[in-house]
Amino acid sequence: MAIVKGSNLSGKVGEKIHYNVNGTERVRTSPEHVNQPGTDIQRAHWGAFIDIVRLSSQMSAAHKIGLAYPARRNHKYPYQLFRSINKDCFTPDGAIDYPRVVISYGTVAPVVVTSVEIQEPDKSDCQSVIIHFDPCLSCSNSNPDDELYLFAYCPACLAGILTEPVPRIAGSHTVTLPSEWPSVAPEHPTSHAAGIHLYAFLRCPGPTDATPTEARSSAKNRRGQTSNTIYIPL
Repeated sequence: MAIVKGSNLSGKVGEKIHYNVNGTERVRTSPEHVNQPGTDIQRAHWGAFIDIVRLSSQMSAAHKIGLAYPARRNHKYPYQLFRSINKDCFTPDGAIDYPRVVISYGTVAPVVVTSVEIQEPDKSDCQSVIIHFDPCLSCSNSNPDDELYLFAYCPACLAGILTEPVPRIAGSHTVTLPSEWPSVAPEHPTSHAAGIHLYAFLRCPGPTDATPTEARSSAKNRRGQTSNTIYIPL
């Protein structure tokens, strides 16, 4: 695209590039070949950044809640914090190491998953996964009203599902997988690259839009605080 300023023409017209040097209009032909810029390390970094940006978008339902409190505390948006803390979650061959992905972190006491129950698909081909957990009520920074979320992510479908929360004292929670997702077979577990990944985190009930001052207030105010991410192998 060319731009006309007064009597001067600048920019590309067809295969010609017009430009101005000290008041003199010049024309040159566009190059036939453009070398790929950057080194191999730079291109790998760019590729990793694109992957993290895409993953951030697909996991936004989870990290908007799980990272809301620490993000506000650090004057960031949750997606910015997600990209920052997950930029190194890659295997040596450049693939995303899903068990290392962080969708939440904080000081709220986590639960301990005791068992995972994978049910057969129902009539609508939807499969449910039930986790049973120890609420760890005797731990410090633990409250019966803390809310537990489950987040399932399918790399093959480039999509994730966030459940409605249940209280810590519930002892179990269920996530129902869409019919178009690959089934999870307990006797034939899928690989990390192609399988379904399940995460959990806890959050103390409270607003997710607390101001930075409120987020940095005394630890006695637990509202909105979250736990570290819990990865649950399937």
